[in-house]
Order: sequence, then C-alpha cells, then structure tokens
Amino acid sequence: MKNKFLLAALVLFFFGKIGVFAQSTSNRGKDFWVAYAGHIDGLGSRMTLFLSSDVSTTYQVTSGGSIIASGSVVANVVTPVFINPNSHNVYIGSSNVKELNKGINVTSVEPISVYCVISNNARTGSTLVLPTAALEQEYYVFSQQNMGNSNIAAYSEFSIVGVKDGTTVEIKPTQTSIDGGRLANSTFQITLNKGDVYQYQAEDDLTGTLIKSVTGCSPIAVFSGTTWAAFCEPGNSRTPNGGDNLFQQLFPVTAWGKNFVSAPFYNTLNGNTDIIKIIVSEDNTTVTVNGSTTTANGTALSNPYRKGSVITFYTTSPNVIKATSPVAVAQYQTSQTCNLANAANSGQGGSYLGDPEMTILNPIEQTLKDIAVYSRLNSVTGVNTNISRYFLNIIIKTVDIPGFTLDGTTITSQFRPIANSEYSYAIVDVTNSSDQHRLIASGGFVAIAYGYGQVESYAYLAGTDLKNLKSNIQVFTSGSTIASTNFCLGTDFDFVLKLPYVTNKLSWDLNNGAKTEIINAPAYTTTVEDGITYYLYKYSLPSANFSTPGNYVLKVLIEKAQGAICATDEEIFTTFDVFSPNISFPTEACENTDVQFTDSSPRTGGNIKTWSWNFGDGGTSTLQHPKHKFATAGTKTVTLNVTTDIGCNLSVSKTINILAPPKSAFTAVGPFCINATIQFNNESTFVNSNIASQKWDFGNGKPESSAASPTTTYTAAGNYTVKLISVSSSGCADTLSKVVTIYETPEVTFKDPGSCVNDVVQYEGTAVKGNITAWLWDFGDGSNDVVQKVRQNPTHKYTAPGNYTVTLIATSEQGCPVTFTKEIMISGSNPNPTFEVKNSASLCANVAVSFENKSTIGFGNISKIEWIFDYTAGGTNAVVTDSSPAVGKIYTHKYPSLAVKTDYLVVMRAYSGQLCVTESAPVIVTVYPAPSLKVNVVEPICESDDPIQLLVEDENNVSGTYVYSGTGVSSTGIFSPRISGPGTFNIKYVYTTDHGCIEEKNFSVTVNKLPTITMPAPIDILLGGKKQFEIKASGSSLKYKWSPSTGLSADNVLNPVASPEKTTHYTLTVTSNSCELVYEYTVIVHDQPLIPNVFSPNGDGKNDTWNIKYLESFTDGNITIFNRYGQKVFEASPYNTPWDGRLNGADLPIGVYYYIIEPNNGKKKYTGSVTILR
Repeated sequence: MKNKFLLAALVLFFFGKIGVFAQSTSNRGKDFWVAYAGHIDGLGSRMTLFLSSDVSTTYQVTSGGSIIASGSVVANVVTPVFINPNSHNVYIGSSNVKELNKGINVTSVEPISVYCVISNNARTGSTLVLPTAALEQEYYVFSQQNMGNSNIAAYSEFSIVGVKDGTTVEIKPTQTSIDGGRLANSTFQITLNKGDVYQYQAEDDLTGTLIKSVTGCSPIAVFSGTTWAAFCEPGNSRTPNGGDNLFQQLFPVTAWGKNFVSAPFYNTLNGNTDIIKIIVSEDNTTVTVNGSTTTANGTALSNPYRKGSVITFYTTSPNVIKATSPVAVAQYQTSQTCNLANAANSGQGGSYLGDPEMTILNPIEQTLKDIAVYSRLNSVTGVNTNISRYFLNIIIKTVDIPGFTLDGTTITSQFRPIANSEYSYAIVDVTNSSDQHRLIASGGFVAIAYGYGQVESYAYLAGTDLKNLKSNIQVFTSGSTIASTNFCLGTDFDFVLKLPYVTNKLSWDLNNGAKTEIINAPAYTTTVEDGITYYLYKYSLPSANFSTPGNYVLKVLIEKAQGAICATDEEIFTTFDVFSPNISFPTEACENTDVQFTDSSPRTGGNIKTWSWNFGDGGTSTLQHPKHKFATAGTKTVTLNVTTDIGCNLSVSKTINILAPPKSAFTAVGPFCINATIQFNNESTFVNSNIASQKWDFGNGKPESSAASPTTTYTAAGNYTVKLISVSSSGCADTLSKVVTIYETPEVTFKDPGSCVNDVVQYEGTAVKGNITAWLWDFGDGSNDVVQKVRQNPTHKYTAPGNYTVTLIATSEQGCPVTFTKEIMISGSNPNPTFEVKNSASLCANVAVSFENKSTIGFGNISKIEWIFDYTAGGTNAVVTDSSPAVGKIYTHKYPSLAVKTDYLVVMRAYSGQLCVTESAPVIVTVYPAPSLKVNVVEPICESDDPIQLLVEDENNVSGTYVYSGTGVSSTGIFSPRISGPGTFNIKYVYTTDHGCIEEKNFSVTVNKLPTITMPAPIDILLGGKKQFEIKASGSSLKYKWSPSTGLSADNVLNPVASPEKTTHYTLTVTSNSCELVYEYTVIVHDQPLIPNVFSPNGDGKNDTWNIKYLESFTDGNITIFNRYGQKVFEASPYNTPWDGRLNGADLPIGVYYYIIEPNNGKKKYTGSVTILR
C-alpha cells in the first residue's frame, strides 16, 4: 500500500479545529510523543509528521535532546516534517529491548494536531497522534498475524513511549517474543524514563496484550500494529499475497464504550470478508452481536467474558455490538487476493483492489454532529499513491437521516437500514466528487473515509470524541439537562464535573485566566453507572463571562483525596463554542450593481437552519450567501437574522454606502458608410464625482479606445453595437450600448450605347445595389449640360467621332457615394458591309452555308449587322441581327433540302450607330440538292438464317452512289447472320450525289443466338413404371413443346415424367427468341423386370449385388426379402440401391431367400427366390 493515510489529519489540515475530534480538544495539544515503530523495510522507510492548527504558532521536534526540526505552523495550513532514520537515531528495529531516548517529542506554543505516517513503496501505515494530556495508564493491543509470505520479517508488534521519568510498565503479552526472552501470558515489568521506547515483536498475533502503567498516574503512549502482514479470513481458498504494515496509536481503556455499530466496506459487499475483533475491559461482561448472546455471525459467543478476553468473528454485513462493560472494537479489511473476483496473484490486479487495513471503531458514545473530511489523497502534493477510488461509510440513527447532509445535499436514498436496530448505514462513492467533504447531522453519527488502489488501501475514522468516560466535564445551558459543546451568545452556563472519587478542592480556570475560581470542599451529587459511584460537581457561570463568540477552554485542577486511583492532582479540561453570527460584504458599492453578501458566521455553535437578510431598502433574502442590487444611493443598514439547530435566534447588522454611478451618453457623426470616418462624442454626466476614465468598444474588432472623442471606420455593412463604459472618480461605472448601422456602398453601371456621330446618344444609369437618389454625369467632351447631367437616363450629342471617358457619380439615400467610369466610342458615319461565302462552288442543302464578315469602317466600330439570306427586292425579307459583330466572325444559314438546284440572293447591312447604316449589293448563292434517306427496319433474325438484303431509300431521288459497311454486311447491303454470329451490329450507309453532297445513316441489326440442348441416352422403364427426363438446355427465353404428348406429365416443360404404355419416339421443339431447334428422344418400355435368381456378394467386383434392371422405375413400389424362416432381411421403396446380401452391416449366410415385388401401380406383383453364393 502506498501512502495509505489513516489521516483524520487531513481533515484538520484544511478545516482547522473542525475535524476528527471536533467536539473535544483531546487530539489537540502542545506536547506529543511518537514511536518510530518497526517497518518491513527498516531504515529504508521514512516517517512524516503532519502538523496543523487553527492558529499560527511555532513548533519543535526533538529526540534525546537533539532538535530534528523546528519552525512555524501557519493557521489552517499543513506543515510536514520529514524524518530520515539514517540521519536521526529514532528508528526502533529491536524487540524486547529498551531503546533510550529514541522517542520523538513534538511541542508547540499553541495547541496543534499531529499525525504520523511511516511508509516506503507500497507499504504505509499512519495514525492520529494523541497529545500527552490525553494519555492514560491502561491499554490493550490490537494486532494481526501474517498469513502470507513466511520468508520475510513480518511480525506483530507494540511500542511503548515513556513520558515521565521512572515510569514502571507492567506487560502481559499474549505471544512469546521473537527472541524467546519473554513468554506468552507471563507478566513482566520494565521501567521507562521520559523519551525511552520499548518495542515487543512476535511472530503470532499480539491482540489482547495488556499494558499498564503502575507508577502512580504516570501516563504512557502505546502504538501497535505489524511490520507487515497479509491475511484472509479462515476458510478462504486463497493464499494471501499483497500485505502492509499496520500502525495505530491505541486509545486508553477510559475512552472505550459499550455500544458499537459496524458497516461493511465497499469491497466487503463485493467479495471480501471483514474480520471484527473485540477486547473486553471488565470481568463478567456480556457481549451481544446483532441481538444474540450465543453467536456472532456463526461464531460461538462464550458469555460472560473475563477482562482481557478477545472475541473474533467474520462478517460481510452490518453488525450491532453491545456490552455490559466498556469494550474496544477493531475492523480489519483483508488482502486483495482473498477476493475470488480478483486474480490470485496481487500483481495481476482485479475488479476490487485493496490491501489489509485495521480501523479501530468509534463507540456510539463518541459520535459527532459536524465534521470535515479530506478524501482525495492523490490531490495532496507529495503524496505518492495508487488510490483511484474513494468512499465514505456513514452510520447514523435512522430517525436522523433526513437531517444529514453531505456537502450541503441530502443523500437519504443511499442509506440502508440495519436489521433489528435503530441505525442505518450508507456507502457513498465520492471518487468523482470534490477533494474534501463536510458532513452535518442533527444527531450524532460515525464516519470512516477510505479508498482503494492496486495493492493499496487506506481507512481512517473521520471523527471521534475520545472522551474519558469516567472523568470528564460536560457543559449545559443553565437549567438544561442536555449536554452540548455548541451554545448561543448570551447563554448562562452550568458545568458538571464527573469523577469516580471525592475531592476536597477544585480550581477552575476559564480561557487561561480570564476567569479563575478555587472552591474548597465543593458540594456534589452522586450517580451509579455499571455498579460504580460517580461524583458530580456543578459549576455555574453567567453569560457575562462569554461576551464574545468563539472557542472557550475550561480547565479544572482536582486535588485528589487519599485512596484515590492516582495519588497526585489531576487536570481535566473541555472545550466548547459560543456562537454569534457574522456577515461580510464591501463597505461601499455602486448603485444597481450586484453586491455579494456572505454569511461568515463561525462553523461552531451548531448548524444554521435559516437565514433572513434585510438589506435596508425593502429587499430581503433567505439564501445563505445572497447577492443584492441597490436601486438608490445612500447609507443602508444590512441585517442578518439566523436560527440554528441548537435554538439560537440571533442577529447582526452592518452598514454599506451605496454610491451613485455616472450616466453614460454619446453621439455619433456620419456618414455611416463603409470605410467612412465616424466621430463619437462622449456626453456622459457624473453625480458628486468626476470622470476617471472611459472605454470605447466599437464592435468592429478594432482595439478599444480611451479617448474622449475617438473616430473609427467600418469595413463592412451591418449593425454594430458601440459600447461606452464611463467610470467615475468614486469607482462606479455605467455602460451604454447603441447600435450604429453602417450602410452598403451602392453600385451603379451604364452601357456603351454603340452610337455614331450622327446619333443623339441615350445613356441609361442602372442601380446594381442600393437605392440611388442623386445622379451626376460627365460625358467626357468638356460639355456642361446642367439639365441632362443630373438625370438618371440623360441624352447627349457628340460633334466628332472619337473615344470619350464618361463618369457617373451616384449617391444612395443614406448619403453613401460611388463613382463609375467607362470609356465609350463614338463611331464614324460610313460603315462598309462586306462578306465572303465559304466553299461557294459546292454548297449542299443538307449542310449550312457559312458566311465570313469582312466589313470595315473609317473610325469606330460596326455596332450591328443585319443579314438577309433569301433576299427579294421590294418584298418582305426575314432579317437576322447580330449586335456583337466582329471582323472574321462566321455566320451560318441552313437552306431547305430541295430536290433541285436553287439560287438565293444574300444582302448584309452594317451599322455604326443608330442612324449610320450601309446595305451591300445582293450576292448569288447556289445550293445543290442532297439525298433524304429512309432505312427499312430489319426485325431480329437467327444466327442460322440465310443472308438478307438491307434496304435504304432516297426520298429525293437524287442521282448518286452508295456503300454499306459493318460486321457481316457487304458493300451492297447483303447481311449474313452466319458470318456475324449472335449480337447487335451497327450498320453504316453512305450516299454521295453526283455534285458531292453526302448523307449517311446508321442503324443496327440484331442476330439471336440458337439454344443449346444436351440429350442423354434413351431411357428404359418397366411397363407401369415412370421416369423423369434428364435433358439439359441453355438459352434466352426458352420455350418447349413435346410431340406426341401421350405418356408425358406435361408437354411444355424440358423434363417431364414419362410413363408411356409402349416404346415411344418423342419430338422436342425448343424455341429461343424465335430461333427454333428440333430433337428426337426415345422411351423404351419393357413388359416385365428381368430378375436374377442368384448373385455372389463376395467382393470380387462381379455380381456383388442383386441388380434388377429398370426396377427403379417403379417409383411407388417396394421390395421385401425374407429368409427361409420368414424373417425379413431386406426392404426398399423404391429399389434404387441394389441389395448387397447383408443385414445390419453383416453378411447373410449362403442360401435361398424369397422376395415379393409390389409395383403398387395396378400391375401384378412378382414373387420368387434368389440364391446367395460366395
């Protein structure tokens, strides 16, 4: 196990005095003694002390007068002290030896808590260290025998530290020491001076060893455990491996109790078994487990028990343990490999990891109501641990469950009732929760924090009171009979001192001298508990002595009477808390700003149940830590009233000054266009203050500005949120956001009108984007026509041809301008229309005629051409217009396909503007006729058909020649399917006229494939028999026809069943896509079977079976064979497999056998005999 803390320590490390022993100071003190007990790794191990306190103080760690470490403990911050046994002579590796001055002494100026860890690799033990003031004289040892690896120095052990000189200690060990110097059950004494350590080791379990100081009232510190141990419960089939050292400081017998409840750990519910050990403190003690005085989960109880008796039993479930005298109880977790759900070898892991652990349980008398627990060990820097899963076990009275919270949340559903008891328990998985947890309940509870990892675990009591149940002080509200440690401010107190003897003098001391009083011959009352008379001394103090909230310490020095247990005076102390609420918040805040109000009441004095805030402006809240906004400025009195579970109803008030914020305001000056500069002006006002700063966020991704009147630009249109934060000299701020709309830059265009010098040019301004409200033209010729230049669609007359740069400035309705410029050409007035007819000597009607533009102009462009391809003078002519002409551009025209040669007149008109046009002289174009071809469709043919003549006709009857080409066709159009084979074939036909006009046609011819038939040999059947044909055929869309159909089951299938009355010759016609084949097939009919009367089944390959030809055609028949005794030796229906002369796999004897053949088709049966020879 790595760094497995029994760290109740970590509770105090992070939460101050609210921790493991929150209801008492018995674990807090100024003086502590620790023994560096034996460890399996000896000087290879390391000790770490963890020191913590709720107040800052200084500490010193010494051994034998030498200082090991010293320094400061900061309040609520853990201070680690590392002790290397190779640097300091403190390690106790011996047995039955008194080690002088090896005890480790921790001292401090103010009370602290101390925890100790001894560790190396995966082997770690840890303990809470009790202050010297909490030590007593009598202890019993808890330990465990190693049941694992026997080849290592694995011992059970205890270590005793003397804290006063001349202390005689009496020891009665339950096992013989490893050196044999001390025998089991033989009492012996040793004498220790302050700082001396005596350690005792044995190979077997030392549980039950009695250790007590017999020198007056000299206390001693006792630690016990093992150097290393691996163990399973008895009867487990596994040999344990994977162990750990166990290390615990023992509680004195005076802190034991009579009532305990144990709960299973998480692994216990999943395959492990826990071990419970009970040690008895008094003779004649009766112990009950789960209500039984005779058995503990199957283990026999031997009530009543004597002092020092050890009871051991095994459990996987909760247990309720009661005793008539105080007892101590320890719960052990077993090795990882004991769980059959895990691997037998610890190195191979499993589903339920962990290692041995020992936890000394709280008695019910020592429960708590409010504790803080630190669970996640691996989050502490420097703690090397494999722990990966963390849990809390909680035991509580069932009636108190509704008031229990874990980190402020109820977990009612997770509790499970414990049968036949008033208690319940919960196993809470906190693996994925926070590092630390706070547990609160209105009634007392017990909690254990623990966790698991690979061959590693840890477990520690999350809290215990550890009161001396025989001598203690209880605190009461005056007149009350219910003791507590938490009280309200303004309470009058009664303190009751409980002693097992009478004293003649009590010296009371409140808070180290704040109030002292000596009472001689104090009065007392008596009470009897378990046959012991106790003396109760009451001491009362009024509330005036407790005027401030906080923690109070009350001590009493008791003068002991002669004959008392210890002949020296005794000091007993207790601590308790006086509660008053407190609140925290700023002294000043700004109007309309969230102010955080915090309940900073101390966590002592009970749990606050209700909060009632009054913010002094009419606002209220019932939250613990509310937020509130104040709508008006001024001084406000804030009051918090709380009620607690101990009945406190108290208030606290403080004031807060609410400041008036500034009033942010600004204006923006456009134009609000893309890339335009926009000016922002800060016009904010301030009340009773001045401007301290301003910050602008323009919403455009550009850096913020702190200028008073900044400028910015926007690169895209849209809505932008501009934010101004104005901050006053008093620190209050106001934010104003406005949306600024940036508009698109408009887009406009116009076309070159393609005009000539004779035209009045018409311009058309077009808005591509935006709504244009203003237009301004510059026509590029220096003119200033004030009327036309501001129109959207102006006109303008140029005086000379040339190139002109025309500019248009347009403005949108949002005031955003745009400029568009284009160069236009004003052409001359005399275009020259010219063209060329391409291939004019061989023009065919089936091919479009091509014309090439060769028109010219003196200056400018020809803007339009008109064609008349069939011109008639004085008639109505069809015109084809091209508004984008170019020199060399080709134009085509398709003339009608006529049967005769035809002449056409072609005219071109060329334009350089609207009014500038020239028409060419007509040009004659001669077009020759072309054929008009029509293909006669050819239906699909068979590959075996004769050649056919393909035919294509010319409907124009133009004189010329033709040629065919393609697969299977001759140039004259003879197509042969036997040459082409099956498939679809493309045929090309080309016709050329006498004037060279060519026309072609493409078409296809489909040739179907003949079917394929495989005919078997003729078949034989017996008269009255039947047999199905076995013919095979392949092809597409096959159809069948048999003739004649007599004696066939069907005449339109490939393989009908044949049963003719006589030999018949059949004709089969097979058709595939109109291709047809004819075959003949014969069925031979025999009148009767040829039945052999002898066969020789001797395996020579000749006549080995009784073969009756064609008998299988009696498909409904059967054959039966008998021996001469009438016994059936063979039967078949039908006779498909000839008989081999065997019965059940064995040869039948040579001899005569008799048969009956029944056709079952209306024909006669056949009987006779057959002889087997060999």
